[in-house]
Amino acid sequence: MSPWLRVSGLAALTVAICLSARLGVSPPSPQPARITTDTTRYCRQLAGRVEALARAAPRAVPARAMALRAEGRRMCAQGRLRRGLLCLRRAVVLLAAPARRHAVVRAAGL
Repeated sequence: MSPWLRVSGLAALTVAICLSARLGVSPPSPQPARITTDTTRYCRQLAGRVEALARAAPRAVPARAMALRAEGRRMCAQGRLRRGLLCLRRAVVLLAAPARRHAVVRAAGL
């Protein structure tokens, strides 16, 4: 095997390894991740967020969002926190305007 071929092969291998290692690293997120726990306090916070979004809605509030809000509050009150939070999170998504949906979901900690 010629020395030139060996050097070019090693160079290609080095580039491939460097690229694969670089692609595996994710870029830093613009905001730190928000960790939430399934607590009644978080249920109340999320229910308050749904209420605020419903009051601020420039259009009619979807009936499905209000049904999810009521169901989520009921489940949280019964101690079924995960299911209650799931309903409340879905209500937040339904109430968010399409252009603002990503920002609202992030702000709500979803």
